[in-house]
Amino acid sequence: MQTTHTDGSSAPSTGYHTLEKRHSFNGRGTYYQPDRGACGWVNSADDSIVAISVHQWDGGSHCGENIRVCHDGRCISVQVVDMCPSCHVGSLDFSPSAFSQLAPKSEGVIGIG
Repeated sequence: MQTTHTDGSSAPSTGYHTLEKRHSFNGRGTYYQPDRGACGWVNSADDSIVAISVHQWDGGSHCGENIRVCHDGRCISVQVVDMCPSCHVGSLDFSPSAFSQLAPKSEGVIGIG
């Protein structure tokens, strides 16, 4: 996954894996029913949003950042609004709408990069 920071800064190391501008990760993509995310915003299934791994959460410093995610030649931009406690580093939990832009929801789990 590639990320785009709105402020251009790089956070100091906190023992967590941080998302860095133009850094790529590979992982698994799943979807969930969003509500109030860990960033504090109320979200819906129709929003193009994502929850990132707890290991990359970094105290919420990535809230509002846009991430470019690709699967099988399809790429989308999603906004970080939540934390995914069960996700490994590089894995993301999408809103149903965002997931559907990459693959049919019936797939359930997809490879992302």
